[in-house]
Amino acid sequence: MDDKPPKSSKKKVILIVLAVLLIGGGVAAYFVNKNNQDEKAQKAAETSEAANTNQASNTKTLEAASTSGKPFVATVNTTINGKDVTGIMSSDGQGNVSYVYKADGKDISLIYTADAYYLCSGTETCLKYAASKSSSSGFDPSTYQFDSSRLNALKNTAAYQGQQTCPTGTGTCDVWSVTSGSTTTTMYVNASTKQIAKVTTKSGTTTSDITYEYKAVTVAAPTNSVTLPTQ
Repeated sequence: MDDKPPKSSKKKVILIVLAVLLIGGGVAAYFVNKNNQDEKAQKAAETSEAANTNQASNTKTLEAASTSGKPFVATVNTTINGKDVTGIMSSDGQGNVSYVYKADGKDISLIYTADAYYLCSGTETCLKYAASKSSSSGFDPSTYQFDSSRLNALKNTAAYQGQQTCPTGTGTCDVWSVTSGSTTTTMYVNASTKQIAKVTTKSGTTTSDITYEYKAVTVAAPTNSVTLPTQ
């Protein structure tokens, strides 16, 4: 059974949480906001200029395999106002997800399971939160995943750009682009497997590259955790 952390750990807790909000959370918040904007744009896609252009050109229709239920590792490279941040998201395909990045030379980890999420800093004791509190971490794992409904919505506005060698260096990819306002998203889909190889998003001074590698992943709850008081 988890014990409550001692008062002496409060300062450390605050520093860790600030690190998440300022670095990892800042990156995640951008994607959460972008994701919300994408969803609104997708609902209006049937009447959009991009949809009409795609239909008129009679080119290929976006065909990509859903990432739901598939284990993968996504490397997220983001540049925000000239500052580079790299994070690694691992999904075991069973709903358990981890996200790791560096802050002040330490590895910061966010681990999500069915009933809780954990915040870990280096080798220090991890902090455990109830699953209902997951939004306070500023990170939304679904932002980096593409389920069937999200892919179907993108078909309305995705413009085919041709083929090129996949960014991972393996196979040939079909390239698609979607523009919503000042945001342009480019998706690379392996022409053979239909798996998403890479997604690049540009919005103002922010650029992100998400590269996917599909392989077996193990994500487990840390054993050295304490429950953070909710009051």
